[in-house]
Amino acid sequence: MSTATGDAVAWLRGLGAEFRNMGACLRHGQVTMHGTRVNPNLPWLGAVLVNMRGERFVDEQAHGYSGLAPHVAAQPDERALMVWDDEADLVAAHSEMMRESANAGALGSAADLVSLARDVRMDPVLLERALDPIDGRRRLVAPFHYAWLPHGVLTTQGGAAIDTHGRVLRKDGSAVAGLRAGGGTAVGLAGPDSAGYSSGNGLLAAMGMGWIVGNDLAAGTGGGLPL
Repeated sequence: MSTATGDAVAWLRGLGAEFRNMGACLRHGQVTMHGTRVNPNLPWLGAVLVNMRGERFVDEQAHGYSGLAPHVAAQPDERALMVWDDEADLVAAHSEMMRESANAGALGSAADLVSLARDVRMDPVLLERALDPIDGRRRLVAPFHYAWLPHGVLTTQGGAAIDTHGRVLRKDGSAVAGLRAGGGTAVGLAGPDSAGYSSGNGLLAAMGMGWIVGNDLAAGTGGGLPL
């Protein structure tokens, strides 16, 4: 976000605040080469991820969009091809993410497997093997849709240490007088790294702590201004 400048870190460091889990973040394995994103439901609609060697390297439904990021990062050139079909596209294409990706030119289509292999410069035999469905999953049917996906970081999840009422804490456990923190300024719920992220973590922390701090301030308990 353009408004997430990180200024609060410098402000709070000067006050002696403790920071926790600064390596935690919301990673994303479904961003496009154009800086947009595809619909995160695509893996559950049958989409398949294939690396540049024509190998399917992960069970796409075993990870959320954040959890997919390290798997994509481990592939050649840190990117993967996502392939889906009309049945999946009929459901996924309605999202703003897909419209933005289409407008940016991040999405492609191919009439059949041979055309797809030619467009993405892969061996058609290897690509056909990669698109074989995992047991219990449906087979993708031409025509195909596709996008090249690197990986990225959308938001950080670390921040200032706080108590259960949002009071900013120093390393010795004492609170900075009159100061509360929440949202992106306060430490999040993901734990020490991106593996702990689940969808909605940031919103849950922001809304929950905002509710607590707002109620405290309205009731006149604890004092302090939110950051």
